Amino acid sequence: LVYAYARRASSCGFHLIPVPCDPFALPYTDNSDPLRDPIFVPLNMEAFGSDLFQGFSDERRQELLYIIQDAIVKRFGFLPASVKVPDSAVMPEDVKNLNHQYVHCTVGMFILIPESTPAASTCSAKLTIPATSSPQHLFDTMGQVNKSFSGLHKLYFSREGRPESVVNEVGFLWSWNYMSSRRWRSVNTGDESFQDTMLADFRKFCSNKDNRLKEFWENFRNSLDIHNH
Repeated sequence: LVYAYARRASSCGFHLIPVPCDPFALPYTDNSDPLRDPIFVPLNMEAFGSDLFQGFSDERRQELLYIIQDAIVKRFGFLPASVKVPDSAVMPEDVKNLNHQYVHCTVGMFILIPESTPAASTCSAKLTIPATSSPQHLFDTMGQVNKSFSGLHKLYFSREGRPESVVNEVGFLWSWNYMSSRRWRSVNTGDESFQDTMLADFRKFCSNKDNRLKEFWENFRNSLDIHNH
C-alpha cells in the first residue's frame, strides 16, 4: 500500500520512502540490532578555539553547542525529524531529546545529536562498565540508571570499552536507513556509494581537515548571540 502511494506521489513531486520507527536502535533497548549500531563521529572542538565556552554555565554551554551542531548537520542536507512516535517508556524530561534527531533529504541517513557536557566539570554520578561485562550485568546496570536517551548513549560508549573521558565527547551519532532497499531508490535517494561518500565527507569536516570546520565557525560565529548568562 505504501509503495503504491509512493509511486503516485512521485508524479506530484512528493518523495515517500519507509523509515524505521527508531532510527537509532541503541544496544540494550527493545529495538536493538547489532547490525544497526550507530556510528559515532567526533567533533574536533579545537577548531573553535580554547575560549569558546569560557565563563559560561553548563546549561548555556549545552545550548550554544547544540546551536553549532544543528547548523553543521543542516549544512549537510539534514532536516529535523519532526514526526515523533509516542512512547510510554520516554519520560517527559527526555522528550526534548527527540528534537535532536535529523533525517537527510535523501532519506537514506539519520543523525542524532547526543547530550554532551563540553568543558564541564566532572559529573557527580559516573557510569563505568567494564568492556568484558556480561549481557546480564549490562541489563542489571541499565536498571540502575535513568533510561534516558543520554543514558543509553553513555551505555553504548561504555559497551565499546571506550575511556570514560570519551563518553562525554562531543559529536554525532550517524545511522543508515536500512529500509531504503533498491525497490525504493530513485534519482532522489542516491545509492550506497553516495551514502558512503556523505559519511566520509562529514567525518573529514568534523575533524577539521583542510580547516573546513574552522572556516565554518569563523563565518557562523557572527550570527550567534554569545553572551555570558
